[in-house]
Amino acid sequence: MNRDRYLQITENVYIDRWRGQPPVQSLKPSFSWVEAVVVLIILGVLAAILMPVFSRERENAYQSSCQSNLKQTGLGLMQYTQDYDDKFPLAEADDEASIMVGGQATYGWADAIQPYLLTPALYHCPTKLANQHEADPDQPGTFVVNPVSSGYTDYWLNRNLCGVPTGQLLQPAHTFMAGDGNTDYDATNARYSLPALPITWRNNHTSPAWRHFDCADYLFTDGHVKALRAEVVTENSYNQEAFSLKGLAKSRF
Repeated sequence: MNRDRYLQITENVYIDRWRGQPPVQSLKPSFSWVEAVVVLIILGVLAAILMPVFSRERENAYQSSCQSNLKQTGLGLMQYTQDYDDKFPLAEADDEASIMVGGQATYGWADAIQPYLLTPALYHCPTKLANQHEADPDQPGTFVVNPVSSGYTDYWLNRNLCGVPTGQLLQPAHTFMAGDGNTDYDATNARYSLPALPITWRNNHTSPAWRHFDCADYLFTDGHVKALRAEVVTENSYNQEAFSLKGLAKSRF
């Protein structure tokens, strides 16, 4: 017996509270519109607080991947030097270099060391690819596999190293080997190299020199990678963040 419906009067007498009809359910909402607005405001505040946190964590992951790419590129460059007279590759491969790399004609330094790398994806900064996708969601960032085409690499080689014997590096921990940098306007094919940090990059917050939390990733010739602000990157020989090798190989410069 449904005790909610029937009320016992005596031992055998009951009253039907519903009188044959079920109780009418209240149409009153469980909470008011004011409460709904308050909930929406709270959710908006939480989203405003958490979105920068999530964005920063995502960029941390991108920067970590970028630094890993540069480390792998550095290993490829050092393996190349071990196989080819202990010299860094030329930015623009000549006939001799083309013959040396497995008999395959090479266009620049990046495709010359490609046999030592697992994939050309290592030449692409994840932040750069993400920015490409955000700018044009219909055309997400893809890897360029033709070394003659722009976009083959997001990383430049220190042009001052080209053809220099590794034995002439007196302070490899203070000499750049490669770095982060693709503005979408550079000819970023397999020959992409820079003799110094472009002046226009130093104060332009949209330049590659500011890509990772107002820093860029730089590969040094001893193999370590470090994030540096643009203002500390100079052209002086063998300071803490040296870009060039001026005065080192006097026969070349």
